[in-house]
Amino acid sequence: MLLHPLALEHAAGWHAASPEEAQAIRACGFRQPVCVAPVGIRPRADSELAEARVWWFEQLPEIATRPIALFQAPCDRQHRARELITAWAGTFTADWLLLVVGPPETTDTVALTALTTRLGAERKVLVTAPVNAPPAHAVAKLFLRPSRQEPSATPVAEAMASGLPALVTDTTPWSRLDQENAGWCVEWDQYPAALRRTLELPAEVLAAAGRSARALILREFDWTRSAARLLDFYRNLRS
Repeated sequence: MLLHPLALEHAAGWHAASPEEAQAIRACGFRQPVCVAPVGIRPRADSELAEARVWWFEQLPEIATRPIALFQAPCDRQHRARELITAWAGTFTADWLLLVVGPPETTDTVALTALTTRLGAERKVLVTAPVNAPPAHAVAKLFLRPSRQEPSATPVAEAMASGLPALVTDTTPWSRLDQENAGWCVEWDQYPAALRRTLELPAEVLAAAGRSARALILREFDWTRSAARLLDFYRNLRS
């Protein structure tokens, strides 16, 4: 991408997809108006999630009888896939299973499975990278996102739209999770301890957080709402 050095400082305004993104714009020294309008998320219908659940249970029967914590992201350094597996292996997880779902084109399932074996976590972690899979959110009770840096709110929002509470790092644009009772946002150094506490929560507490997460997405990550906000913002810029 080519960008003229003066283009940004002469912009009339900014569109930020999250409050954290708006703060980052201000931190860079830009003082133009900023409109915070989240990217719209299409919630999955219950029937769609039910079909996805059937597909996953047929492919991986072992996940049908255990509570699932889902990590779905590129399995690279940026997203801390190996660090998460290591932290999970060292945590008492009761009957919980960590389901690691990576892109089929780039995920080295052999290497990651070998890591779980070295850590003695074969029964605690399952790594997969299926082609043309339906949303794995359908089989999970909890969504994990321990990224080093995550400018986009969308991956977590999509999980929340399916009723999953999320445990994320504070380098994602989700600092509000705790106050919304929709999950937990912590520093990476605190992530293993937060993971342990989360896995010890009663199922009904996690389910309530998941309902709050879905309600938040339905309320605020709506294209009609965001489009109206942006239209009003652009009109005011021109006036």
